[in-house]
Amino acid sequence: MAQTGFTPIQLYYSITAGASPIASNLANGELAINITDGKLFYKENTGTISVIGWKLVPTTAGGTGQTTYVNGQLLIGNSTGNTLTKATLTAGSGISVTNGTGSITLANTGVLSFDGGSTGLLPSTATTGAVSLSGTLGVGYGGTGQTTYTNGQLLIGNTTGNTLTKATLTAGSGVSISNGAGSITISATGSGGTVTAVTGTAPVVSSGGTTPAISMPKATTSVDGYLSSTDWTTFNNKGSGTVTSVTATSPVASTGGTTPVISMPAATTSVSGYLTSTDWNTFNGKQPAGTYVTSITVTSSNGLAGTVTSGATPAITLSTSITGILKGNGTAISAATSGTDYAPATSGSAILYGNGAGGFSSVTIGTGVSFAGGTLSATGSGGTVTSVTGTAPVVSSGGATPAISMAAATTSVNGYLTSTDWTTFNGKQAALVSGTNIKTVNGTTLLGSGDLGTIGATYGGTGQTVYAVGDLLYASTTTALSKLADVATGNAIISGGVGVAPSYGKIGLTTHVSGVLPVANGGTNASTASITSFNNITGYTASGATGTTSTNLVFSTSPSITTPTLVGDATLSTGNLVVSNGKGIDFSATPGTGTSELLADYEEGSYTVAITMGSGTATVMSTQNTLKYTKVGRLVTVNGQFGISATSSPSGTMKINLPFTSGNSNAVGGAMRIFNQALPSGLYPVLQSNGNTDDASLFMVTSSGTLTNMLPIVDGYFMITLTYIV
Repeated sequence: MAQTGFTPIQLYYSITAGASPIASNLANGELAINITDGKLFYKENTGTISVIGWKLVPTTAGGTGQTTYVNGQLLIGNSTGNTLTKATLTAGSGISVTNGTGSITLANTGVLSFDGGSTGLLPSTATTGAVSLSGTLGVGYGGTGQTTYTNGQLLIGNTTGNTLTKATLTAGSGVSISNGAGSITISATGSGGTVTAVTGTAPVVSSGGTTPAISMPKATTSVDGYLSSTDWTTFNNKGSGTVTSVTATSPVASTGGTTPVISMPAATTSVSGYLTSTDWNTFNGKQPAGTYVTSITVTSSNGLAGTVTSGATPAITLSTSITGILKGNGTAISAATSGTDYAPATSGSAILYGNGAGGFSSVTIGTGVSFAGGTLSATGSGGTVTSVTGTAPVVSSGGATPAISMAAATTSVNGYLTSTDWTTFNGKQAALVSGTNIKTVNGTTLLGSGDLGTIGATYGGTGQTVYAVGDLLYASTTTALSKLADVATGNAIISGGVGVAPSYGKIGLTTHVSGVLPVANGGTNASTASITSFNNITGYTASGATGTTSTNLVFSTSPSITTPTLVGDATLSTGNLVVSNGKGIDFSATPGTGTSELLADYEEGSYTVAITMGSGTATVMSTQNTLKYTKVGRLVTVNGQFGISATSSPSGTMKINLPFTSGNSNAVGGAMRIFNQALPSGLYPVLQSNGNTDDASLFMVTSSGTLTNMLPIVDGYFMITLTYIV
């Protein structure tokens, strides 16, 4: 709280998280603060809004984004969001981590394992603590493969096995060699030999002549030459690679460091990893994906019965109790009937043919022909036939010994009926007979072609095909149904009398209602309309009532009273006095000089404020967006408060909507107070309705009456009162 007697300095501020001022909110050098985020803003001379302070400095401003720490925590960069994450070191294999106050101690907890591989180096002591190495470092790892030397020995490369061999120089003719401790002296003997000049091939260098000086430079990064003892020590101390740490991505795991242990767990139902040989055998033995039969049963039906064995390869055995020749009908099998389903065996003296009645008959053997033992022969010396022709579907080869044949009938060929087709045709639907295997409707068969049309009432139908919503069906004759179309709301179905169609209409109190409606049902219990009758209603009697007495007069709901005159005060004990639209209280009994003395309207309500700008937008707060109004006759009064939650480059005249269109042709002024909306010095807020519109404008005005545009800012509040005529 500010000290008494002092005016607090309050910055332009916002309580909305993430909100920032825009350039039009601040003057150059002016400050603003978001008291929720803890961010301090200022406006530069370029008009740019910048942040100059944070409650919690983010990494983007050189801060850490953190406020608290525990011992040993380090800040580690995170590319996601460009942040710093707090984390402590995790001890790997053979390493311990101790987090202290402002310190981290790393210690070796003992070498767990050491493997020199093929380098030739092996540990000579225990594998915990400090490790001493033994063995000889091979050529392939920068060593020599040698451990002892004598004076004058040189190392000579050998491509066989990639080795270095020790050897001393052998003195040739006219040359002596003296091997010293770390030196070799080569001298000529006698009067000299036949060598007149010695040259050298790099990196060996010779001074030439008969007494050449042979030399070799020391090897450097750009010169081939001999390896100095210093470089040998340096190279010998180097590692075998440049890897300093190995990490792994799941399911592969690494212990990290310079000697990482790479591992992978075995895969389980919840762990990703390698497939064990046991699981491989299990999965390899599983059934391929698909839908499979899990069990088989045999149902005895259609002339067949059977059994089935269990197991992965069930055996199904079918059997039948039917004996003799079997026939099938496409669904089941049964015993065939001799003479009906097949031609029976005969004595050989008869020929059977299908008789078209579902059976077989014997062919009659005529004169001059005999049939015995299945052979049909001519008798006698023969006839006078010299040629036989056939008429389709019978075919004859012609001549005295014709071959008579007939093709099997098909969809396009006339001929004989095969036994297969006979069985098919015999199983088809029998002839359709009305009343036997065809249903009838009211004694009339529906068999035939064409459209049935509309099914009438005599056949159980309606005789109607199209309806409108609300249509009702009624019997218009003894054999027909008709539609009664729906009518306007408030009508009822009225009987037309026996034998007469019903209709919609109003319930006539004189023609359709009988009796007297009692008070308990909302009536008067009286059949006459005299005042005395109303006074004598049971339970509503007034002592000494007469025909001219008006006490206890009971009206029906919504009565129609023509120009009544009330003498004295009128009191409504319940309910309201409801005035029809366009009607009201007429004060013309006391005439004045105005154009109207009718009070015809009263209304109270509220509405949601909407702001329009010349350009850009201003959004009203969802919690501060309602104004209230009262309308008495043509006079409307609006009052309330609204706030600004967001803006987007607002400019021009700021306007708010009104609940009714103004009937004034000129502007009408109102009262306005603003809060958290700083005004330039010498300017005052002004509110005015606009003539013949449903909006009002908000301005700033100078003491001389000059208007300038009011520009809303975020978190600004406006408290207004405006009265105008509609």
